[in-house]
Amino acid sequence: MNIPGVDPILSSIQEDVVALCDSMFSYDVENGVDRRATCQQAVIRSVEARAKDTFRAAGLPRQQRKRMVQEITDTARKTFDRRWAELIAAQKQGNA
Repeated sequence: MNIPGVDPILSSIQEDVVALCDSMFSYDVENGVDRRATCQQAVIRSVEARAKDTFRAAGLPRQQRKRMVQEITDTARKTFDRRWAELIAAQKQGNA
């Protein structure tokens, strides 16, 4: 993105996604459930709300905000998918 100050926001969001993913995955393992879709939806909604608030506060035009929020949520979704797959792989290696 070419907007000043967005890269730190994106980095922070990616860190938050990984932390939330780890926490939710641990809960699922401890309780013997698989709520991947529910966890992903909760994480993405949180990220989307945060991005909307941040870009609205920056005074960006609506269309630009929408495009940037979509880019942030796409990145968050990819980060979540990657991290969840890493956790599944680690769990399988630990149980093998």
